[in-house]
Amino acid sequence: MKTTPDFGGTPEHKNLRRADYVQWKALNNEKALPEDQWSKKYDVAVNQANKSHQAVEVFANNNGFTKANGWTKEHTFTLKGKDVKGMDADQVTDRRLDLYNEKTNTGYEHKRGDQYLTAENKSEILRDAQLMKDNKDLNIKWQFDKHASKPLQDFLRQHNIQFNIGM
Repeated sequence: MKTTPDFGGTPEHKNLRRADYVQWKALNNEKALPEDQWSKKYDVAVNQANKSHQAVEVFANNNGFTKANGWTKEHTFTLKGKDVKGMDADQVTDRRLDLYNEKTNTGYEHKRGDQYLTAENKSEILRDAQLMKDNKDLNIKWQFDKHASKPLQDFLRQHNIQFNIGM
């Protein structure tokens, strides 16, 4: 649906997200959560997203990743499913990197807190590996503020993705 503007946490954003959620549930013949339950989940998600955005901002500032140097935030790549393990050939998926520099063709995925080899992290790594395979000049790096589990580190190494732990 992608009708949601980029101003998470405002009443307008919350109302639009709720409408999208209710519509999506209806299209899938599923029952939507009551508004109070959904609202609590939304508030937690927005709080986490805001903390992540702040952490990316700190990382970018600490490393001189500025617009003047060619860096942008939240750059999105699109992949076709036929190229991504576990996806149907006709599926299309997006991969959004936290930071990207078109001049150097370098992107960063930034993670805060303790990180593990979750399904979400695994999916991002597989899409990053495919993007780098498709674009030999693209270099995607992962930055962890705190901790990355050994299985996560091993999976990144297995897919030739550089990473750093600590600010």
